[in-house]
Amino acid sequence: MSLKIRQERIQKGWTQGFAARQIGMTKAAYRNIETGQRKPSYDVLIKLLDLFDYNDPRKLFAPAAKESEERKYVKLKLTPIGRDSWSRPVYSADGKLYVDTDPRKDCQPNICTKYNNSFDGEPCDPVAAEFEFIPYRDTWD
Repeated sequence: MSLKIRQERIQKGWTQGFAARQIGMTKAAYRNIETGQRKPSYDVLIKLLDLFDYNDPRKLFAPAAKESEERKYVKLKLTPIGRDSWSRPVYSADGKLYVDTDPRKDCQPNICTKYNNSFDGEPCDPVAAEFEFIPYRDTWD
């Protein structure tokens, strides 16, 4: 169920924080449900069903696509637009802001959304996608 919830949230373009606020819980509590570390209470389950427009609870428990399958279909073209107050590279794609939380040259990109889509906002949700950096990936020297 947790992977299905995550896929539904990402498909709607929502952050974990946004989804959590919609059902009246903290982002941390929601993240624990989404990662499978916590099972939702009956009341939270009803709110999740309503949030994702499920009139049949069995849909929420239907098998979700595997993470590797999900990554095949998402490709972000990231354009560097500057560095935030922590000197982390900030990118733009499709009107949204993203940050590389570990921009060392010898590390794989760790791309996250920016909280509230704010340039100096904190990193928010990790992005499961393939990345194309146009024209380059901004890294720390």
